[in-house]
Amino acid sequence: MNRKLLVLFFAMFLLEGVFGLVGAINYTASSSSEVYTGFSWDNYKNYSISWNEYLGNLFYTSGYVGIGTTTPQQKLDVVGNINSTGFINATTDVCIQGGACLSSVSASAGGWTKTGTQVALTTATDNVSIGSTDFFVDNSKGYVGIGTTAPKKELDIVGNIKVSGYVYSNGCPNDMAYVSSAGGFCIDKWEASRPDATDSSMGSDTSMAISQAGVIPWVSISQIDSRTACNNAGKRLCSDEEWLAAANIQGQVYYLPTNLAVSPYYCVTDSSTYCLGHSYSAGDACNTGNKTGCVSKEGVYDMVGNVWEWTNETVDVIDSGSAEWKYANSSNGWQSSTSGLWNKYGNDGVYFPVTTPGRAVLRGGAWDRGALAGPFCASLGIAPTAAGNSFGFRCCSG
Repeated sequence: MNRKLLVLFFAMFLLEGVFGLVGAINYTASSSSEVYTGFSWDNYKNYSISWNEYLGNLFYTSGYVGIGTTTPQQKLDVVGNINSTGFINATTDVCIQGGACLSSVSASAGGWTKTGTQVALTTATDNVSIGSTDFFVDNSKGYVGIGTTAPKKELDIVGNIKVSGYVYSNGCPNDMAYVSSAGGFCIDKWEASRPDATDSSMGSDTSMAISQAGVIPWVSISQIDSRTACNNAGKRLCSDEEWLAAANIQGQVYYLPTNLAVSPYYCVTDSSTYCLGHSYSAGDACNTGNKTGCVSKEGVYDMVGNVWEWTNETVDVIDSGSAEWKYANSSNGWQSSTSGLWNKYGNDGVYFPVTTPGRAVLRGGAWDRGALAGPFCASLGIAPTAAGNSFGFRCCSG
């Protein structure tokens, strides 16, 4: 065997010692007649070697190893994916080219500890930051900052927020009240009004529903348009369940006076409390929150009287007999007269039409309903497209 061939075999053994490879090698010498291919080698180790030859997709030059590249820029330069079934240990840092390094996710000297499927700070009082102000956790307060390293609340964001769905919270905006029953939700404190409503005008801006005190409520609106107005405000038209869960007067639901126009409530249910000709289209509604005694324990005004309120429900009325007001009795049924009526529900009435599908639900009663108005009062005879000068609404969220 000539000398060059012996050198080639020796070089192959050394390569196996470095990489533990089993495979083939192509080598081209200075002469086109000296080409060797297809040699195999076994597992020889503990040799050192330098080479600058291309071995399939493996290349070594000037102390750098390239896999998938002939121009490695680091000690190991891989063009492609890396699959590891064990740990990758880095004593200095791990970086994404053109992006952040792992060291930019920092904690105090305590570092991180992995327990089961969780990774936690070794020292629980350490803070965590990514970048200068990108993300910051203040563990002394439990506050998270995005765009700030001095968060002032549980989540403090300096910048814009984009949301493609609802934002749910047990905390409510200032114009809403939190009701803990029915799963917990927020409800407008005041009957809905238009954004430009005043104490003497309903306004003309129909872009969204607003909850505000001391203005003329938004009426002459259908259930369908009420739903849209709430959605445009980032809320929803209250469901029947939500409306009833919020419908108490100063914390009381049952055994209320027959007509809540009396002291200490003064709800807008008859001529003794209504505001004659004050509201839109010669209606007799008062401004939102006008009667401070007609309020729930959560601070929700005018759930009884003033204007009817749409809920987000439709019903099919079947075999009601005749179109009339009916009242719940102690036998868990309905009666057509208030004579001898069980006073648990007052004289709160529910209007049933004759057999009619797809009727929208109005609740609470209006300025002229008298004893019929109350937390359990409802009208089931109106189409979702109807709009009257006593038909209003309010919104819920959460």
